[in-house]
Amino acid sequence: MRNNPVQTLLADLVKAFQSQRSGEQIDLPPFRSKVTESTKRVSNVEIAVDRHNFCSLIETGADLSFISEKYLALFKDKVVSCNVMLKGISSITITTTNKFTGSTRISGVDTIVIYVFLPDECLDYDVFIGRNLFEDESLVTITDYQGSRVIRRNLPGINLLSSSRHPSCSGKPNV
Repeated sequence: MRNNPVQTLLADLVKAFQSQRSGEQIDLPPFRSKVTESTKRVSNVEIAVDRHNFCSLIETGADLSFISEKYLALFKDKVVSCNVMLKGISSITITTTNKFTGSTRISGVDTIVIYVFLPDECLDYDVFIGRNLFEDESLVTITDYQGSRVIRRNLPGINLLSSSRHPSCSGKPNV
């Protein structure tokens, strides 16, 4: 039976923490790479930010969207200062000082996304799309055997009627 990448990752994490002694630094296995490899088949998406193409990872569990600092010069006219402290599941905190708002096309759908710049070594992809994508409430991500994509939902409105207004209801319970 083949090992599931997530099970392997969890087993490595448990081993690393079990071997830790009080105050001792431990070298964790390369978790980021293992997770990235297991998600590449379904979660990577080609996107365009201000007409520049990137390979992106959609991670709806992340609060923000990120872009590698190596593209800072590409968006220099749109960069604004910020002071964002980022912390994930580890104890490491990263402070970032630059962000920008970019016109983003994902799966043929256009929207606006705020991107925070991160050091190159923090990202396995050039762009990392977080759940701030859904500030546009009409967007939905779909992940299936074909991969991940973003669509704009066009759901019809639903008209709710109270029982007293509906012609087939008397407003009285059936006994």
